[in-house]
Amino acid sequence: MSTVAPLYEKGRLYTMDLSQLQPDLNQPRKSLDPAALEELAASIAQHGVLEPILFRLNENGGLIIVAGERRVQAARQANLTTIPGILVDGNHAEIARKKQTRSMLTAYNKYKEQAKKQQEGRKKPKATTSSPEDVLDWLEKTGKKLSAIDTTNYTGEQKAALAEALAGLQATIESLLHSQAPAENQPV
Repeated sequence: MSTVAPLYEKGRLYTMDLSQLQPDLNQPRKSLDPAALEELAASIAQHGVLEPILFRLNENGGLIIVAGERRVQAARQANLTTIPGILVDGNHAEIARKKQTRSMLTAYNKYKEQAKKQQEGRKKPKATTSSPEDVLDWLEKTGKKLSAIDTTNYTGEQKAALAEALAGLQATIESLLHSQAPAENQPV
């Protein structure tokens, strides 16, 4: 009995069988945060997968995840059997890097918008109860992610946006350190 692999067209949306999807060994993200994955799985169980994954075909016709590994893992945790996906072609590493850059810029723009609202007094700053250990853990993970970014193929505009985002993060860290430090020669 011979089986014929389905044909896929670039840019078209498909309902993908999760069991047929394979992770990309060149994926920039090497580990997934279990707590964040569990949170995503709960959201997917409640709302479904809202953003299709991107996939490509390997030389053997296998389906390789280009972008959306977290969604695939969370969908499996939510006991789904299918996920929406779009076929892409081209340099899969470049596609994944561009997606990572867009995600960082989206997060930074959201941060800037929240900071602007706080400065304008529309919204009170949200107090956090993060322990010093939580903050140090977050900083370590963030440092590892930042050091893994390869900007070789970034455009000048993307590099400038990344530099602006990093400068904003640095200013926030400096502000945090200076606003919370006890005054010298004062009882603590």
